[in-house]
Amino acid sequence: MILAQANTAIIQSIFQGIIAKFSFTTHWVNEHLLSLRSRNCIIDIAFERYGAGFFVSFASPNDLSNKFDYFPLCLLRSSFPEKKPLEVQVFISDTDELLANLTAFADDLFLNFQDILRSGVSVIDFRAYRELNSYIAANTPIVINLPTNDPIAQKFWKGNATWIGDLQNRQLQQSLFPQNN
Repeated sequence: MILAQANTAIIQSIFQGIIAKFSFTTHWVNEHLLSLRSRNCIIDIAFERYGAGFFVSFASPNDLSNKFDYFPLCLLRSSFPEKKPLEVQVFISDTDELLANLTAFADDLFLNFQDILRSGVSVIDFRAYRELNSYIAANTPIVINLPTNDPIAQKFWKGNATWIGDLQNRQLQQSLFPQNN
C-alpha cells in the first residue's frame, strides 16, 4: 500500500481540523483501512492496494451494519471535492496524488459534512440516499458497457457525476419517445 501505517503523523495533519473540532480519533484497522471515530460517527477509508484511490463510508458507532457511501452523499449535498489542476507537471507520484485526494476529501468533510461529523448519520435523508444509491448501483453496469464515445460514458470514466442526470434524462426521453425497431 502506498500510505503505510507509519505515516500516522501525515494522516493526523490532514484531518487535524476534524480531529480537533469534532473529537475524532484515527485508528488503522489494517494496512488498507483507516477509521476516523467519534462518539457519534465512524468514517472508514478503504485504500486501494496499488493506486491512489480510496473508498469512504459513514456509519453510526451503534449500528455498523448500516453504512452510507461518500459518493451518493456528495451528490445529495451537491458537494464534490475540487481536483486542483496540477501545474505543468509531467509526473506525480501515487503517494502525492493520494495525499492531495485525502486533503481534498478532508476539506470537503469539514466544509460540507459538519452536521454528520457533529451528530452522526442520523441527519442523512435515508429515503433519498437509498433511492439514489440504488439508481447508481442499477445503472453503473449499463454505463460501463456504453460505447466509449458516448457522452455519458465519457463523463462516467472522467469522474464527472453529471452522468447520472444525463442518463436519467436519456431514459426519460426514451420512455416518452420510444424508437421503433
